[in-house]
Amino acid sequence: MVWVHRNLNRAYWTVRDDPFVISHVESLNLEACEIIVQPGAQARARPNGQRNVRAYVKGRIMPPPVSHPLFGSSTTFFAFRDDAFMSDCGEVITAASAHFDTSGHLWVTLHGTLPAPAPWE
Repeated sequence: MVWVHRNLNRAYWTVRDDPFVISHVESLNLEACEIIVQPGAQARARPNGQRNVRAYVKGRIMPPPVSHPLFGSSTTFFAFRDDAFMSDCGEVITAASAHFDTSGHLWVTLHGTLPAPAPWE
């Protein structure tokens, strides 16, 4: 299992095999995903507007698809407002798969809704 988060300063995805960073990539696909927001890191960052790594997706690396997922859900995480990744279906905790694209959008496959990119703050 690897952990993936967006590096906002360098515009790439950081891949960790905890505790080590193993790669920086422009795009990546994971399966069997757990979507995590760390409440303690949220609480430390919000009072002063500090950006830190407090949200990531944990899963298994899978080969890239030939195109974007056919089924998925729009997913957003606004660091200073939300306590979880959100979709039009509500809070997202797990996903069958996740696609991290070159423009910084996270696409997740949930329960048969159409995909839409979600900008990272």
